[in-house]
Amino acid sequence: MARFFKSLLFYPLFFLRGIVRLVLGIIGGICLLVCPLLAAIAYFEHAPKLWYPAGVLLVLAFLCFVLRMSYALILLKLNPTDTILTLDL
Repeated sequence: MARFFKSLLFYPLFFLRGIVRLVLGIIGGICLLVCPLLAAIAYFEHAPKLWYPAGVLLVLAFLCFVLRMSYALILLKLNPTDTILTLDL
């Protein structure tokens, strides 16, 4: 019975893995590129209100990275077969 529920979760998550990795990578990459730009503008233009969005973007980029890595770990734990599954991170 447990194998059935693992399969029920594993196969849809495995099917969506490529899309999830792509979307999280794009969002995290854009956030990581925009964050230093906002920080530089805030520093050179003396605009303290821009430090907050720069920090939020940095945290969002880190969360995208963590979610991307933990998605692969969840798939490895949910593997319903007895074979060894290797996923590229």
